[in-house]
Amino acid sequence: MSIEPDILSKLPFWKKLRRQILLKVVHDNFFEYDDCFVPTNIVHSAQKKNIADIREDDRETVLFDHFLINCRRGMNTPFIQCVQAENKIIWFWSDDYFKKQNANLCRWLDDCFRMATTLFELQLITTRLRNDKTRGYMINVFCSFIIRFLRKNVFDPLDELYKMEGKNLLTLQKCCMDLHAKFLKPLYRIANQIEKEDIIGGEFINFLFDQKSLHENRYLTSILDDIISLSIERYYQIIVEWVSSCTLALDVGHEFFIWDLRKQNVVDRSNFDVTGKLDWSEFKNKFLGLFDNYFILIPQLIPVDFLPVKDQIFKFGKYLYTMKQQNAGLTLLSFHYSLEASVFKNLSLGKFCDKINELFEKCSTNTLEHFKQKYDIINFAKKLPSFFIGLNTNWIYELGELFEKNNFTNIDIEKLTSNKLNGLLTQAFRYAQLDTTMHYKYFELNISPFTKIKSEGITPKKGTFPALELNIAQNNHVLKLAFPAKILEPYRRVFFLLFVINRARYLVHILINVYQEYICGIAAKEYNNFVKKLEKVKNLDELVQVQLEYIHIFMENAKLDQEYLPIRQLIEGIANQFCLYACNELTFFELNKSVSPFVGKLKHFLLTNRKVGELKNL
Repeated sequence: MSIEPDILSKLPFWKKLRRQILLKVVHDNFFEYDDCFVPTNIVHSAQKKNIADIREDDRETVLFDHFLINCRRGMNTPFIQCVQAENKIIWFWSDDYFKKQNANLCRWLDDCFRMATTLFELQLITTRLRNDKTRGYMINVFCSFIIRFLRKNVFDPLDELYKMEGKNLLTLQKCCMDLHAKFLKPLYRIANQIEKEDIIGGEFINFLFDQKSLHENRYLTSILDDIISLSIERYYQIIVEWVSSCTLALDVGHEFFIWDLRKQNVVDRSNFDVTGKLDWSEFKNKFLGLFDNYFILIPQLIPVDFLPVKDQIFKFGKYLYTMKQQNAGLTLLSFHYSLEASVFKNLSLGKFCDKINELFEKCSTNTLEHFKQKYDIINFAKKLPSFFIGLNTNWIYELGELFEKNNFTNIDIEKLTSNKLNGLLTQAFRYAQLDTTMHYKYFELNISPFTKIKSEGITPKKGTFPALELNIAQNNHVLKLAFPAKILEPYRRVFFLLFVINRARYLVHILINVYQEYICGIAAKEYNNFVKKLEKVKNLDELVQVQLEYIHIFMENAKLDQEYLPIRQLIEGIANQFCLYACNELTFFELNKSVSPFVGKLKHFLLTNRKVGELKNL
């Protein structure tokens, strides 16, 4: 059941994790397949016979029969013996002197022995694969097909040879060479690669497609087609279970490209962080929902035919899982339970993808309907610019003022608790009258998890402020389906930039801030069009796409995307220097001196970059 240590050490990390998971559920008390294909009976020296003692006219017939007994029945004979030693198969049939005197016999038999050796080794590999229960259902199917194929296409022809009259080694050699080249050699290479690389699941299907393209032999391509067909049928069964109930009970061997990490509870998502750079206790709480904690996508296990719809299949489960967790109405869930495996049977690739897209469209529409009923999600999406950008409100200025009035810039970061931060957030919303909407309660304010705790106060470095994040509340992972990271992350960047600007604005009593008006002006230009598109969305994915278009256009037009990161950093730097001046930590002379480099760099960037547009006029 175990895999060789040298092979195991070379496996990708996810395959090692898979074996770690399966070894917990695979026990040693299962049926072991017999591996005695190589003859094991001992022929003692007294029993051995010398072919040289046989009449020359009868030698070929004797060797012919004894080779087939050895190869077909797995028995050593007085004239031919086969021994397995140190993973090698060695043949004995005569002394060196006789071989030199009978070069033709030697050449003919060598070709026969080569075929028999490959046959034995192929059978040994299939036995090891079948006895290793961590290999999974599809590999077991592969082995069963190979064994059946050998019986029909190798053993039957050898049996026919044994019955023939006029036996001669040239006929035997020709048959063995033909079997070796046509079937045994390519099948051995395929099986050996499967064993050495621990090829499984969707990766196995892709591997067989590649192998099929390398061979023109119709018998070989036919068996590969049959194995691929059964493996894909198994995939269809798992897909139906997944899109019906968001469970993976059929995928006992973790061969599907989505894994349920709860099934054996051996590894968790942190095990898949191969860099070791993320603090997963923080990361999963802030950025992942429950679904993402429990289910993980393994790209290497996706059959190439399923690539066009892999995202739909994954999100299918995510939406259904969320709906079930939310106790959505039965009318929104009922269509899932009517699915059967036959829904995908005999479909061409194009029709399969069409069917997945059709079902996913319905699932996404139902999920949006549930979100409308529970969260008034369309109006929520309309109000995101008000929360993150302060569009049509002054709440971010109120937050900056509250920070200063409560002296939160002079306490240690570890003392700036979630309760304190969100108390200020609620006050700022109330002052700006954002608490009149039901949606304000879903937001929370955090110190970025990547801000290091400093003992000298909240300001990690003189003149800067630790990154604040405005997030959808951690305990509401469901809303992250409607507002995924690709939407919230740009909003977060804008929010913190505006927070720093408004803090400086309050401290130096600048009532009109040109840059803030510029940002809000850009946001307002596209806002009405954004609202119109939101009112027309038909499903959850369209809701996400409309938001993504809006934030992308806004970030690009406001020059806040990653290409203009230097501008954002320079403006934050200038604002922080004004904050120090307002707090009497810098004199006016020191302020001019410290701000001048920032202003110079900012002017240089604006003048040398032709894409900045209106920003150059500020």
